[in-house]
Amino acid sequence: MKNNKHAFTMIELIFVIVVLGILSAVAIPRLGGVTDDANYAQVLSTVSAIRTGIATEKQRRVLKGDFTHFDLDAATANTADKELFVGGANYSILQYPVYSATGKNAWMRIADVNVSAAQYTYKLSTTQTVTFTYDKIKGTFACNHANANCRLVQ
Repeated sequence: MKNNKHAFTMIELIFVIVVLGILSAVAIPRLGGVTDDANYAQVLSTVSAIRTGIATEKQRRVLKGDFTHFDLDAATANTADKELFVGGANYSILQYPVYSATGKNAWMRIADVNVSAAQYTYKLSTTQTVTFTYDKIKGTFACNHANANCRLVQ
């Protein structure tokens, strides 16, 4: 009589479970930082697009002989669900607006420092924020490099 084996033995199943456990113990910690890296890449991309939009608008105005300063948006400080970085009626900074929000991974216009500067924050997490200052006269959009969080998204 022939003895055909149609199932795994208990030892084989335990061995497979142990190997899967070892692989997951190695892989899961490595995947934990992937979401943070994706968030940093997203804010870097947005900051780059804002800076490009500012430079484009400045050059467009210079070509017309217009040397006036301009706002990035008409949003009020500390107000959620407002369009940020859209420019004005006759110009645009970003093609698609960023909406202000209060949660993690969100932009917010926080204050007008003075007539020629406005501040925006980006929340990296519930405890970490980066503050960017838009200087209308210089046309710069930058954060304070002394802040460690600024170095993450610069």
